[in-house]
Amino acid sequence: NHTAMPRNASKKNGNALVEMKKELKELKAQIKAEKEKRREATAVHKEKIREKESELGRDDFDDFLENFNRQAAIENAKKTLEKTRTELKARQIELEVLSAEKDYKETIRRLETRNNQLEDALKNGIELKPWKQCEACFVEFEEEGDKVPKILNCGHTFCSGCIRRLAKPDYIQCPVDETIFVFTDEYGIDNIVKNYTALSM
Repeated sequence: NHTAMPRNASKKNGNALVEMKKELKELKAQIKAEKEKRREATAVHKEKIREKESELGRDDFDDFLENFNRQAAIENAKKTLEKTRTELKARQIELEVLSAEKDYKETIRRLETRNNQLEDALKNGIELKPWKQCEACFVEFEEEGDKVPKILNCGHTFCSGCIRRLAKPDYIQCPVDETIFVFTDEYGIDNIVKNYTALSM
């Protein structure tokens, strides 16, 4: 049976999923804690300004405030960068968790489709040309419509119909090697290039 997954691999995938969910939970708690720290820091900031304003004259206070705000801006920039990094990591882990849960079914579907196609070809003496077929649905490529070949950055080629089916709002995952490509302003579903080589072979 081509669709069976080794027990060790299944166990390994399950453990990896548990670990990713655990890390994601920790990251969300960390983000919540950082937001609470920011609220506390803002309150302290306002209190310091009130204290200094009562201690200093207007000119001295203005100089102090300008310097204080400059230092605060530098610290805020550092914290914003760290917060962005933390949230980006959380987002990447969310994508990995989603794909680990959903794409197991996609892998089975793909293998079953291929298994049925091979059995049918052997039974009926049909010659298959895998280099001219989508690696997800195994239908032969065409020059127009849903069967135009598109190649992901990992090197695997799928028809445009399967590309649209596989794509999520924020990313696409290759069903062959499980590489995740996160969509950006520069790289989205419309930027996945046509594989002219697959058509000319």
